[in-house]
Amino acid sequence: MSTSISKSDFLRASQCEKRLYLHKHKKHLASPPEEKHLSIMNMGTAVGELARKRYPGGVLVSAEFQNSKDDYKAALIESTKKLMESDVPAIFEASFEYQGLFVRVDIMQRTPKGWSVYEVKASTNPKKKHLDDLALQVYVLKGLGVHIKRAGVLLMNKRYVKQGELNLMELFKFKDFTKKSLMQRESIAWDLKHYQEVVDREVEPEVPIGPHCTSPYECEFRAHCWSGIPRDSILSLSGNKTLAWAFWEEGITRMENISANQLLELTPMQRLHVQAQKDGMTYVDEIALDSFLSDLNGPIHFLDFETFASALPMYDGSGPYDQIPFQFSMHLLRDGQLLHRSFLADASAGEDPRRAFCEALLSAIEPEGDILVYNISFERRIIQELAHHLEEFAVPLNRLIHRMKDLIDPFSERMVYHPKMKGKTSIKNVLPALVPSMSYEHLDIANGAAASFEFAQLMQYPNVENHDEIREQLHRYCEQDTLAMVEILRVLKDLLKDKTQ
Repeated sequence: MSTSISKSDFLRASQCEKRLYLHKHKKHLASPPEEKHLSIMNMGTAVGELARKRYPGGVLVSAEFQNSKDDYKAALIESTKKLMESDVPAIFEASFEYQGLFVRVDIMQRTPKGWSVYEVKASTNPKKKHLDDLALQVYVLKGLGVHIKRAGVLLMNKRYVKQGELNLMELFKFKDFTKKSLMQRESIAWDLKHYQEVVDREVEPEVPIGPHCTSPYECEFRAHCWSGIPRDSILSLSGNKTLAWAFWEEGITRMENISANQLLELTPMQRLHVQAQKDGMTYVDEIALDSFLSDLNGPIHFLDFETFASALPMYDGSGPYDQIPFQFSMHLLRDGQLLHRSFLADASAGEDPRRAFCEALLSAIEPEGDILVYNISFERRIIQELAHHLEEFAVPLNRLIHRMKDLIDPFSERMVYHPKMKGKTSIKNVLPALVPSMSYEHLDIANGAAASFEFAQLMQYPNVENHDEIREQLHRYCEQDTLAMVEILRVLKDLLKDKTQ
C-alpha cells in the first residue's frame, strides 16, 4: 500500500524534499509562524468561508471525531461519496484519496455536464503555486473517474469596490486552469511515487540550502538548515540574491573573498556593502549630505503611518487589500523643542477609521515646515487614497504631499553608509547602526506586520482582556518609528559636522 501524503505534503516536497521529511519525522525543528503568516492563514480561512456563500445549498463535508487520523480521513472520504451520490448542488471541502495522495477540494459545484472544481485563494492574481495546488486535485479526481467540466481558481477581484453589502459574484473572479491542470498529470504521478519514497526513508535527505529555502514560501525549517551559516556570509549580500547564490555555488562563501573583478558585477549598493564589510569604515558623501540637510525647512515633522489590509473589503469605498490607515505618530521639532502627537483608531467601534485618522492628521500637522517620512512612496500613497476617498479633505491632504521629504534618501542614494546596515536601508537596519542605544528588541510589537495583526485582532475581539495593553504597545511601537527618525537626523548632522571640521 502506498504511503499516504496530503496535498500540502506534496507541495512541501516540490519545494524541497528535506522539508517534507522534516515535517513528517522532525516537526519539532520547525520555527513557529510569525504574525504576518498567521494573518495570511486567517485571511485565507475567512475568504474560503465567504466564497462558499456563492453556492447556496452547498454542504460542508464533516466527520465525527475518530480514534485516529486514518479513521477521520476515511470518514471524510465516505461522507464526500454520499454527498456526491445525493443531489446537493455543491460540496465544500470534498475529500478524496488516490494512489496515496489525499486532497480536500475547496468547492465542487454540480452541473449537468459534470463537476466544476474551484480552488479559493485570497490573492488578486493567479500564481504558479495556485496552478500546482489545483493540478493535484484534478489528478486525484480524474484518477478516481470523476468527470470534471472545468477546474480553476477563484481569486479576489482587485477592481471591486464595496458599496453596501458585499456582492460575492463581483468580489471574486474565476481563472480557468482546466487544460493546464490536466497537462501535469504525468509529472505528478512520477513525483508522487518519489515523494512517498522520501517519507519512507530512515535517513534525512541531504539537500543543500538554496533559493528554494524561501521560494515560493519561507520554509519553516530554514533556521534549522541554516544554523551553521554565519551572519556575514555571502548570502547576506543585499539586493537581488541571484548573484549571491552564484558566488555561493562557486565556493565563495564570505564577502571578503570576492575579487576585484567580481566586485564589478555588483550593483553600487552591493559594492558599498562588500567594501564596508571589508574595511569596517563608515562612508559619508559630504557634498550630497550637506545638500540634503540644507534643504530641510523647519519646523520639521517626523511622520509615520500604520495600516492594515484585508482581502475582504470592510468599508464602503474600499476594495480587496486596500491599505486602511488606523494609526500615526508625529514628532515635531521646533526651535530645539520636541513635541509628540499621535492617533490610534478605536478598533472596538467597528467604524471606518479613515475619516477620524484624516481629521486628526490635519489637526496635528503645523501649517508650515517640512514633513519627513521614511520611504515616501508609502505615506504619499496613503494620503492620495485618503484624498480620493474623502474628497472634502482633498485640498489640505494634497498640500501635505508637497511638503513631504524622504529620510531614506541619504541611505538609498549612498550619501551615508555604515557597515552595520548590512547593505539595507530600512529604518530597522539604519537605526541600530547609527543609534546603537535604540532598538526595537524591547518592544512587544516590533514591526508593521505585527502592528497590523494586533489591530486586526482588536477589531475581531474587541472585548479581549488585554485590550488596553495592546493599544499601549501599538502606541509605543509607532512612537518609536518617529523618534527613530529624530535620532537618525541628529546623527546625520553630527556626521556632517565631524567631516567638515
